[in-house]
Amino acid sequence: MKSQFANSVLIAFLMMGVFAPLSSADEIRLENGFVLRGDSKLIRSIDQYIVNTNQRNIGDPRKEGEFRYNPIIQVDDQIRTYYISDDLLAVDGRTVKSDLLSAFDIFKIPQVKSGRKSIPLKLLQGVGKITPFDELGQREVTIHTSRGNILVIQGITFLHPRYVKVQGLNYEWDVTLSTDSIPPAILHKLLLSSADIDDPKMQRSIARFYIQADKTYEAYQFLDELTEKYATDGKEYEDVRLEIREQLALKLFNEIQTRRQLGQYDLAYESAQALPRNDIAPEVLFEIDKFIKQYATDLERLDSTPLILAELQSQLANHEEDPKLNLIRRIVSEELSQASLPRLNSFFELEKDATLTAEERLALAYSGWILGAEAAVDDLQLTLNLWQARFLVYDFLRSREHDAQLVNQIKSIESLNAERLTALLQNLPPVPSDTPITGGTQVDLTLRDHQDNEMKYSVLPPLEYSPFRQYPVLLALPPTGIDPQTFLEWWGGTAEETGETLRRGYLLVVPQFQVTQGLRYNHNLLELKRIHQALMEVRRQFSVNSDKVFIAGIGDGGDAAIDAGILHPDLFAGVISIRGRHAEDALHYWQNGKRLPWYLVGGEYDGRHSALLNKMFQGNSDLIYAQYPNRVSEWYREEQVQLFDWMALQNRNLDQLEIEYEAFVPQDEVKVDWIECRGLEVQLARLSSRRRTVPLEAKLTSHKGDSTTLQVTKTLGSGHTFYISPQLHDFNQQLILKVKGSQKLKELIEPDIEVILDDYRTRYDRQQIYWAKFEF
Repeated sequence: MKSQFANSVLIAFLMMGVFAPLSSADEIRLENGFVLRGDSKLIRSIDQYIVNTNQRNIGDPRKEGEFRYNPIIQVDDQIRTYYISDDLLAVDGRTVKSDLLSAFDIFKIPQVKSGRKSIPLKLLQGVGKITPFDELGQREVTIHTSRGNILVIQGITFLHPRYVKVQGLNYEWDVTLSTDSIPPAILHKLLLSSADIDDPKMQRSIARFYIQADKTYEAYQFLDELTEKYATDGKEYEDVRLEIREQLALKLFNEIQTRRQLGQYDLAYESAQALPRNDIAPEVLFEIDKFIKQYATDLERLDSTPLILAELQSQLANHEEDPKLNLIRRIVSEELSQASLPRLNSFFELEKDATLTAEERLALAYSGWILGAEAAVDDLQLTLNLWQARFLVYDFLRSREHDAQLVNQIKSIESLNAERLTALLQNLPPVPSDTPITGGTQVDLTLRDHQDNEMKYSVLPPLEYSPFRQYPVLLALPPTGIDPQTFLEWWGGTAEETGETLRRGYLLVVPQFQVTQGLRYNHNLLELKRIHQALMEVRRQFSVNSDKVFIAGIGDGGDAAIDAGILHPDLFAGVISIRGRHAEDALHYWQNGKRLPWYLVGGEYDGRHSALLNKMFQGNSDLIYAQYPNRVSEWYREEQVQLFDWMALQNRNLDQLEIEYEAFVPQDEVKVDWIECRGLEVQLARLSSRRRTVPLEAKLTSHKGDSTTLQVTKTLGSGHTFYISPQLHDFNQQLILKVKGSQKLKELIEPDIEVILDDYRTRYDRQQIYWAKFEF
């Protein structure tokens, strides 16, 4: 008999994967909190070759003439080998432990090998079709060589809770895969076939294997099967069953917490209701009950708030503004949801404060709605002015061209300053589009690129998507020849089986960025501009957290992701390239992306250029490189969980004190962070090779209580624009602007409403809005 508890947990976990690391092997903890586990050691370079960028120590008599180098940490977790710069390591971040096989329940699977032949690596061209594993743990792999295809039969020979070993039975082609990559039904059959299922010791061993593999539902289901098969009451497994119940309860609680953080309130509530009350720690039950109570309170508020607002309006001494207030109340009522409800927190906190008038309470509600609860005011006339600004701003954003008349109307609104306009824009939902947007439902869109060509792109919003919540973005670039739908499902999953972006609350964007479909990406500016334009459109139409935008690609899509990150290092929180080979040209401009976190994934025989990797490591780049031994031409799905764990720790790095940039493609303007350089096309056209670059260097110096100095120190451009944000400059201080030593400005400046509006309308960047700009 299958337990009701197991069923409820299965339903809850169909939508959400929870992964718990095993405390084994060495632990490598980076400064950003990311953790790797495996056998670790220090090496000089990924190919054991000391790259030419190493320099001899100068000025240190003790080390005079010796080569200095930045060591690389290599971490082998049996499935893949990680490489990271030693500089990324946290203080005391390397803990050496022992990973003893005796600490795990392991199983050997007998497979018949016959006359294994070797595959000459020099003939290797890639891997073709790979069939699923059958009930015997075998599969077929087609290897492409210059002499034709080779059919390799592989079999699973070793089961570990974290990994499985797969050996070639007719050819020497052995790999190690994640245990999670084996279908549950196949894994179950292999476990049963490798042990005496009638032996209670082996029964416990299989149950423990599932627990160690973080497959607690499968462990519980296995014990249920034993109880049913042997017609026992299961008492002999009660201690194991209790451990499983506790783990499942904790997982479900963690899922509830995660869903709350992602704004998936309904799914969190369903999971909370499914959580059993037995075998749960009291403090966990307290948190669950607290959430259920808050959920009920929120639902009650959704129903009662429009009525309360109407009642407060009826209590006003003066009803001249009733038409405006009626419209505002209708909009708020329509936009009310659990995602938008926190905007009314100031109103809820003071709702029953007898010292506040009805007018002040309405002001707190309606101003908090458009500025955020922290910026709410109790002045109703000011609030009405701000709502007028919101309506005009929407009209301005909808207009095809810059509308000077609308700008003047917005400027004329009393008490609208830069701070309030910025808060209004940051809390403004996207301009409603004709295409309805539903969480978990794919939206297919088109845009006209800068050459008036049509470009298609698909967006998969996260579950319970709300325009009142700002979401991280994964901009995913598919390899040439792959159906975009297949690529989208690889990252996001399907309605039946959700993938990582849906689980983790990401907006997934898949643009068909190639100008000519079917033609490989060839490191050209046209397609890079299309990628950039797709991101701008997504920021316009969806609610985006611009500090959490990641660009990822596979194959030549991975090459495009690398180029896009190097071209626009201030747009992304990180770059992911899977099986990208790195264009040789990237050797000459990779330092543009030195501020970016990089996560590169590949197989041992994918043909990645180690020279660039070594340069990046020696330059202390924020780089993780994951290499899968003896594998080639795959997408390496095992890395997805690690990728998203890593992304959760990254944020865009803006407002650089020093900017160093090398323009490398024929374009007239280059904007990096707060500086834009114009007139570069002529300079770039004169270069004899695209491997030559045009430099741009700028820096910021700030003296507290004195002034802020921004200066361009190296440039070949004919014009420059400085973009000034409140994070970059204190507007109570004097601003000094210089270009190559020539002072262009020295004065106290005021925020410019028109600059704020134009900047937002151009970039839709809610996290960084410029208040002023100066062109020279």
